[in-house]
Amino acid sequence: MAASHIAAPTPSFTLDDFRETSGIHFSSPVPLDRFVDYGLWYQRRAVPNLDRRKIMRIEPCGARFS
Repeated sequence: MAASHIAAPTPSFTLDDFRETSGIHFSSPVPLDRFVDYGLWYQRRAVPNLDRRKIMRIEPCGARFS
């Protein structure tokens, strides 16, 4: 299961930490739905203020984009 850990900026974002804090038990290999849950849990902890707006169009605006 060690190869299923997402690279973490701190040691407390491991798959084992997810299993302990969520109380969800699963086997190895990790089922896809549990790994997706782990990824979402990781995102909420690592980047809690993620901008979830959907980009519909990008246009040049001088030296920048809008």
